[in-house]
Amino acid sequence: MVEALRDYDTIRQKIQVLKRRETNPPQDFQKWETLYAQHLSPLSSLLAAFPLRAERMEVSIPSAVRERLGQGERLCVLISKSFSEFYRKTLPLWETGEEKGPKRVEDLASQDFWKGSASEGAPKIFVLMDGMRWDLWEFLKEKFFAPMANQLRIIHEGTLWAHLPSSTPRQMEFFEEALQKAGVKDRRPETKIWKIGGIDERVHTEKGTLEHLFRNVLQFLQLELAPRLRELPSRTSLILFSDHGFVENPLFEKSDKYRTSRYLHGENSLFEIIVPWAAVTRI
Repeated sequence: MVEALRDYDTIRQKIQVLKRRETNPPQDFQKWETLYAQHLSPLSSLLAAFPLRAERMEVSIPSAVRERLGQGERLCVLISKSFSEFYRKTLPLWETGEEKGPKRVEDLASQDFWKGSASEGAPKIFVLMDGMRWDLWEFLKEKFFAPMANQLRIIHEGTLWAHLPSSTPRQMEFFEEALQKAGVKDRRPETKIWKIGGIDERVHTEKGTLEHLFRNVLQFLQLELAPRLRELPSRTSLILFSDHGFVENPLFEKSDKYRTSRYLHGENSLFEIIVPWAAVTRI
């Protein structure tokens, strides 16, 4: 009950912030990154989890609380729509170099991007966490990486913006071309690329709630990725990055679950475009 009350208070605070942005959305990418990572992403996850928590406690949600939850859902839709408009308008300016744009997946190939994240000459592994959106990353930091704190240390983290369409082939096209141009493989033959595709596989097959999806992803990583990380030599540098996020299909119906996908990606919503990256060192 205490956690539920704490979550509801957080929901209330996030809604207040987003209400101020409803008619005055950000006009630059840095402010969009902050708004999304600090407010919109956590609010979206809490809105999905709160009713389920109340149901498990066999507590009836008061009408005033339901109204506020509905307000939060509407704000998420409206703010995300504003982002899509901003992105469509600004993307051509970034692509032509008329305006400085956000970091993209190809920037990971730059020496300056991850300078200082590993000891000189240490092995480096790029780890593609296919389909990991921002709130899933926050969940995994707590549930996957925190228990391995005596083996792995997160040195730095930040944001990347996906290219359109927000799909893996599109992002990897830019990434692999950038690696080749930068000569990363030639200068550092020990550099490897791991693709962790099990996240995206679960995004496409999950018919349950966001909570079920996150826990299934966690179980997969504990079984498949954790042993590989433990076997790495000390001082190995890992650059974890996502290629795109995902959204819940608004047309999904439980009665149609065998014919309709619950989670999708490929478009230009905040939840699909702004994704995390992190520099992690094997202790």
